Amino acid sequence: MNNAADAPLRVPGFGGLPIYHQIDPFESLNDGTAGWRQCPRLTARELAMLALMNLITDKENWHVDIFDEGTVANWRLDASISKICITLDEQRIRAWGEQKVPAMPLISETAWRWCIKELRDKAVSFHQNGFIRVLDAGSCVCKSDSLASTDILAKFDSSVAHVRQESRYQYRQADGITDLVDPSMYPLYYSRTRVLTSGGVGLDDCVESCFSRNATVASAHPWPPLREELAKYIQERHCSLSLYNDDDFHRYYSSTFQWLPCEIKYTKQKEAPIHITSYINNLHPSRNKPLYKVIERIIASSIPLWSNSLFKGNSRHVNGGPAPIRIRTYGYDNTEELPLWLDTVAEDMRELWKVRSPEEGSPNKKFKDYVWKLYDFLRYPVHKTQLLQDLFKDEITSMNIQTFEDWYGSGISYETSMSLLAVVEEKRDFMIAALQPEPGTAFSYEDWKEGKNGKVIVGPPDFVGRNRVPMQTPDPDQGLYTIDLQEILQQKGLQIIIRIREVDLIPSNPTFTGSLMFEAQRNEHIVSTAAYIYSSSNVTTPQLSFCQPTWMHPLDYHFGDGGNMLDDDHAWDTQRRLFGFVQSAEARIHYDWSLHTPPWQTLGTVDLPINRLLTWPNTLQHRLDGLSLCNATQPGRFGMLLLYLVDPNYRICSTANVPPQQHDWWAEVALDQGVFRKGAIPQARKVPSEVREMVDRFTAGCPMGEEEAEEIKFQVEEDRAAALSEAMVGMPCGFFDPTSISL
Repeated sequence: MNNAADAPLRVPGFGGLPIYHQIDPFESLNDGTAGWRQCPRLTARELAMLALMNLITDKENWHVDIFDEGTVANWRLDASISKICITLDEQRIRAWGEQKVPAMPLISETAWRWCIKELRDKAVSFHQNGFIRVLDAGSCVCKSDSLASTDILAKFDSSVAHVRQESRYQYRQADGITDLVDPSMYPLYYSRTRVLTSGGVGLDDCVESCFSRNATVASAHPWPPLREELAKYIQERHCSLSLYNDDDFHRYYSSTFQWLPCEIKYTKQKEAPIHITSYINNLHPSRNKPLYKVIERIIASSIPLWSNSLFKGNSRHVNGGPAPIRIRTYGYDNTEELPLWLDTVAEDMRELWKVRSPEEGSPNKKFKDYVWKLYDFLRYPVHKTQLLQDLFKDEITSMNIQTFEDWYGSGISYETSMSLLAVVEEKRDFMIAALQPEPGTAFSYEDWKEGKNGKVIVGPPDFVGRNRVPMQTPDPDQGLYTIDLQEILQQKGLQIIIRIREVDLIPSNPTFTGSLMFEAQRNEHIVSTAAYIYSSSNVTTPQLSFCQPTWMHPLDYHFGDGGNMLDDDHAWDTQRRLFGFVQSAEARIHYDWSLHTPPWQTLGTVDLPINRLLTWPNTLQHRLDGLSLCNATQPGRFGMLLLYLVDPNYRICSTANVPPQQHDWWAEVALDQGVFRKGAIPQARKVPSEVREMVDRFTAGCPMGEEEAEEIKFQVEEDRAAALSEAMVGMPCGFFDPTSISL
């Protein structure tokens, strides 16, 4: 593929290549729509470890204090850290509608020691590179507060003010969002946009290319293509059939629109290592030279973060991510710790009450024996923790001061037995939480550092008759890798799509929560995003929440000896606590196990303080959360620069090939340099304002008027929303709302 000026344009949609053209997956990066998912699902304990390490790395001077034993000991007692240790999954359980739940001690001593060891390694890396990975399990996020210097912040804020003042560039959306630079405005529009198929659109003189006689209208791409043609293409290119085997395939691609990236080239200058060589769509290069320069510096700072978060493309649907997981298990095995009768305790108690003795309606001996088991279970100590005693103090105190005969002889009503049952189930759940698999069980920390994490604690099940036995066959090791994006930049440059977005809050609209975002449309082959926070005035520090795709089919997971049947609700409840997910009660009634397993897993949240730079691969969904006014009587603003990286193994049609389509850009040059050429005397070039307005009205649609561009923007966003919806097809999300999960 090639879009250089020295050769004919040959990219998806041009030069004989279809818009759905794909290269070999082993030669590309993962754009998040190829079907990858994290398997096995991350355990609740590993999610807590991710949250803990992300929290500590937000502390001032953490990379020094992590080596001080006294400070580390104080962190262990820190209230905010204790909240993660105890209540991370309590929030999830509360989302299920349960009123009272046991706290879950997810950060055990073993998990704590692992986290400190890992944080010390992260501190060394941070000292060397200026950034760190967080939420790194499968996918990952990279964050830095130092690579973008404070002078970049000041220059960006002052430069973007000029764009903000030009009201015609403010494309407002709902909820106070303003895109000062919006890639959905003036996109590549097949059958409408004029293209220079041999390149030649420069930077400073980009508008002059509007008058080139060599520009031709981009050919339309009728949709859908003939099935025979598509099938032949799939066979020849060895493409993933999963993307092409349903009637809604076309929603992954737009046959009409494509965002336009700008071109980035490497320079050998130390102070300015990269240069934007084609205009940023919707950001005039001559009017905004200072902003172009500061964006170049932010892109240069993003390169090392991208290199460490990019997701290598391959044909595997599981593993393969840049960050090895720490706990690999497909279930739990608690047969030595918990009595099997606990799996059916509720049903057994109710049935035994029904068959009580006729004399005065008293329970029979079998019922009494069963109550003895409950009594004995509740007196049994729980894994070196005193928390249970605090949670169930009233219920257990009477048991500790009486013999069973005295306690039982005081009278057991149906209400008493059901109350006792609730305490038993809560203690069972607490013990299950304490039985969360530990890091370092199947493989050591040293092995994990080398990507050797294929061994499992409890393997996927093997079938022996109707029973399922856990196998210990290791998964493939995840391995370690980074993508040398700097080398790719030096060899052939990069393509980046740019957005500048602001959220304005006012007293009548004091809060903002975004929607889950995921660049699912494949025309642009977006593989990663960088975000730079340049403005935060009178607003709280928001967060980005991240989810990654996962898969949890019941046949792939082991339920322990007491939970071999797929419809075993108790085994199901244990699994949801083990792997930290929620489900709808309606789904449990009407759908089988696999259909109410969430297809996404929340990795955690990353704070967005001003001047922070972070990157993440397109395998992650993200959502802006927690934005509200500090002073509710005054307005506030939050602004960030978003950089969407096009897979460098592809080339797509860019602003190097498309002359600017903005009418006002064109009119400015047409009036000053078209009607009256540069060679004319100065007096002749002074066009009366009345004449300029008349010419402007008659040429309002040339090349494209703002009103038409806004209508096209609406269609572009509809196409992208359809692609996002299609990316979720086949995932059991009908009764799952990803926005309901929060850490």
